[in-house]
Amino acid sequence: MATSGGFAEPLVEVVPGEQVTCALVIRNGSPIVEEYLLTVGGEVAGWTTVDRNRVSIYPDTEQPVMLTFAPPRRNGPPAGDVPYKVQVTPVEQPAEQVVFEGLLRVLPFTDLTAEVVPRTSTSSVWGGAHEVAVDNRGNTAVEIGVHGTDPDRRIVVEPKPGQLAVGPGEAAFVKVRARPARLQLTGQPVARPYQIILTPDTAPPLALDSTMVQRALIPPGTVRTLAGLIALVMLGTALWIGLVRRAATSAAQKVVQQEVVPVAEKAEAARQAAEKAVDAVEGTPRRAPAPRAASASPTAPTGPGGIPPGATLFTQRLETSSEAGRSARDEYQVPRNTTLIVTFVDLQNPRGAHGPMELIVDDDTLFTEEQAYYRNDVRYFPTPIQVSSGQRVRMNATCASPGPPPPGATGAPRCLSYVLLGGYLLKASPRPS
Repeated sequence: MATSGGFAEPLVEVVPGEQVTCALVIRNGSPIVEEYLLTVGGEVAGWTTVDRNRVSIYPDTEQPVMLTFAPPRRNGPPAGDVPYKVQVTPVEQPAEQVVFEGLLRVLPFTDLTAEVVPRTSTSSVWGGAHEVAVDNRGNTAVEIGVHGTDPDRRIVVEPKPGQLAVGPGEAAFVKVRARPARLQLTGQPVARPYQIILTPDTAPPLALDSTMVQRALIPPGTVRTLAGLIALVMLGTALWIGLVRRAATSAAQKVVQQEVVPVAEKAEAARQAAEKAVDAVEGTPRRAPAPRAASASPTAPTGPGGIPPGATLFTQRLETSSEAGRSARDEYQVPRNTTLIVTFVDLQNPRGAHGPMELIVDDDTLFTEEQAYYRNDVRYFPTPIQVSSGQRVRMNATCASPGPPPPGATGAPRCLSYVLLGGYLLKASPRPS
């Protein structure tokens, strides 16, 4: 055969994402100057280059041609030996075509990514449910152990399964339940951070941060609501007792009047008859007695619903809507010649947004609350808040992260927050002219 040769290294190794070169030596055994065409075949053809696809060689001489292997850093080709071939075709003598075969060893590499969804869960007893998605972008299978850790020992983390195998280019999922180690009876919700640790057999461990917001068994607003209901029941009982007592007293007075008035009238008639008899004997008329004045028992005026006379019930809703990382505000201004008396506020966070919310009267901040700690929280003021004419009640809310959007919603998620003001309005008394 006029064409001969071979690879300087029959087996070469390469790490995906890097490259390696190998020399193919071609010898021209013919008596003429021959030009050769080189074609790379096999699985490596897509990421192998030759420094010269056409090469001319003088008779009885040889010349090297350099091949560069550069496999991409992804899940294919898989780790292992990959055969390849180079077809060398003489231009002048095509029938003398020669094929040289070699072996390329693709070394294994590990590239893992993982994500926990949702990052934050909320629970009081049974714990929050999470899911860890593991994506193997490497070219070899990986055995991974899964466990949770909490340095404060306030969270018990239960992954299922605790061990999994992920093939190259595949994804696997692990269910994780995080439950509180101790129950919280009352108080505000508390954020409990913890970590989910992935330990691959061929790579360093991966730590995923997660949080469970532990809610109290008795919501914060429940105690205040029960106290308000008890106060209303006690007030209603007192009013009922007062009405019953007043009705009983009125009935007793009517009975006494029915029994006493006829006797008094008879006594008065007898007295007048006696006086007339004396006048007839003495001949001197007596002065007629002055009529008795009717008695009155005025009652103090009262307003409807237990509010002062002339006051009107008042409710006003403040609401904000903003995207993540932004703030929004809403306000109410008290009308002229009017005083607002605020007796309660109802804080509402329907979608579970995160971020601070503050309520401000004029320039004084009543309170600041983290929105993640409540969904519907009613707060009563034992000493009502008085807002003068022209002053403003302002609500500021910052959207750190919006809650889950409702089904079918489109567009960027938004934080929605509301404050319902309750109380009554007092009009200023008109000045005397």
